[in-house]
Amino acid sequence: MTVNRGKDGSADVLLHESPEGLHWQFSSILASCGHRYGNMWECPDFFHLDGKAELRQMLSFANAAAAIITTRKGALRVMPTESEIRSLMAQAESAQ
Repeated sequence: MTVNRGKDGSADVLLHESPEGLHWQFSSILASCGHRYGNMWECPDFFHLDGKAELRQMLSFANAAAAIITTRKGALRVMPTESEIRSLMAQAESAQ
């Protein structure tokens, strides 16, 4: 998996596959940021789930948390609450 800058200037999560772990080929775009929480995704985690909806939901939640964190000063005290993250996600959804 890699992250790159998509055609719209925001981040895409790209899936690459390799049968032996040495020679990799592009497989698909897993998700696109679409400027919902800024221009990038940093260090997304990828693991197998039953559907893409869970991945999309996890990426959206993590990106909303990161968007809030980058606007605050400090270390641990910058961590947003779950309600702050969900509020930002709702704002982003309503703006689409």
